[in-house]
Amino acid sequence: MAVVYKQTMSKSELLEVAASNNIPIQDNMTKAEIIEIFENYNQGLEEETQNDTLPQVEEGKGAAAEENAEDDKESMKEYDLFVYAGPSLPRGRLKENAVFRGTFEDIKQYLSDVLEEYPQIKNLIVPTEKLASFSVKVKTPGNIAHKYYSDIVSAMRGTKEV
Repeated sequence: MAVVYKQTMSKSELLEVAASNNIPIQDNMTKAEIIEIFENYNQGLEEETQNDTLPQVEEGKGAAAEENAEDDKESMKEYDLFVYAGPSLPRGRLKENAVFRGTFEDIKQYLSDVLEEYPQIKNLIVPTEKLASFSVKVKTPGNIAHKYYSDIVSAMRGTKEV
């Protein structure tokens, strides 16, 4: 399904569109870069329908989004100390600012039971070196990190929108 957006939308609105279409966008991207990713995504969908011999892309992700996801995975491999920048979960399942040592994949595996209920948690686990700048994003409305944080809080209250 094509991404529906308007050139006149604000950056925060574009970030919400990206989140609702499962297109990974980085908060530090400009509005023009986000729109370019949407255009590439939509162009990829058109080409797929015109030519069945093209490689199939996982539903909900365009070629540009896949490249960004690969870059994110590669950059995460450089680190071995991560911190969870989200809200504390009920019953002590995961505390705000919990620190983890290991690869990002190891941490996701360790938290697999929690990730089943709150999948946005993986987006709020960052290398310790990036915690200061990331915590500002989490507390600032209008960016994707804040949306993930809010979604977890909503899910804990029972108004799951995830």
